[in-house]
Amino acid sequence: MSALLVISQLLYGIICFVGLLGNSLVLYVIYNILQHRQKTSVTIRCIAHLAIADLITVLGIPFLISTLASNYWPFSNVSCKLYMASVVLPEFTKAFLLALLGVFCYAMHQGTIYELGHTKVTFMIACCWVLGFFIAIPIFLSTTIQNGNCNIYWPEHIFAADAFVVIFAICVFLSPLFVVLALHKRRNKSPFPGEDITKVRQTMNLIFVLVGAHLILLFPYLVGQFALNYVKTIPGMRPQWKVNFALISGWIWTSTCAVFPVLYTYCSEDFREGLQNTIDNVMKLRVNYNMVGSNGAAVKPVVNV
Repeated sequence: MSALLVISQLLYGIICFVGLLGNSLVLYVIYNILQHRQKTSVTIRCIAHLAIADLITVLGIPFLISTLASNYWPFSNVSCKLYMASVVLPEFTKAFLLALLGVFCYAMHQGTIYELGHTKVTFMIACCWVLGFFIAIPIFLSTTIQNGNCNIYWPEHIFAADAFVVIFAICVFLSPLFVVLALHKRRNKSPFPGEDITKVRQTMNLIFVLVGAHLILLFPYLVGQFALNYVKTIPGMRPQWKVNFALISGWIWTSTCAVFPVLYTYCSEDFREGLQNTIDNVMKLRVNYNMVGSNGAAVKPVVNV
């Protein structure tokens, strides 16, 4: 086993652990926020769905680590399809959610965000998941095990692989980029009269950081997809540089699952406030538990004779 394979397994393991812990904590904090607030911002709701998408990705990482360790797919064909769906669905859904968050912020800066009620926001977020699901269906149907490897095998004499790479580039890379560019252009204009410009700018900074990290970590993976499809090699042979580049770009892109929870904490004031309240509540429960335990220990039981 090469050193790069060992390093990749180690890094994937760290990403899996940190991503699972971080995104679970994000959902727990948002749950506490929902318990104590009658109205929740669209930013918090989008963060919750981004965390769910990252958790789906994280749950598929152990399958990948096992494949790297054994150099073949040791699970069933159904598991192969589910693993590939767990990779594709979150990729597209996260990009759509980031673009939607930018649209929400643009509308907020225009003063029209208040026309979007709870039902409309829920519907728009659900559309992101539905679009990701429909894009993942062809992947699910085309994924199978051949020669011990779990991969996507498109039918011959069609350009499905090329079409998928183009769709991936447009949806996952270009759509958040275009929304952020439009938001940046709107940022230089005067705000809507009466709008809380501080709140708008905080939301903008969060979106710029999230989309920036998304694009930077995605770019090597996107280049790798183009290289795998368009750099011609001897039929039936896969050069080692392609394998190495796929490994490196893969864990760079997957690291977003571990990076995003940290970015929520530093860039979202609403989430940071909810996190602090959650920590305070946990500390209060711990203090109360210790006080009850110490008082209970101090009281001697009364024995009736």
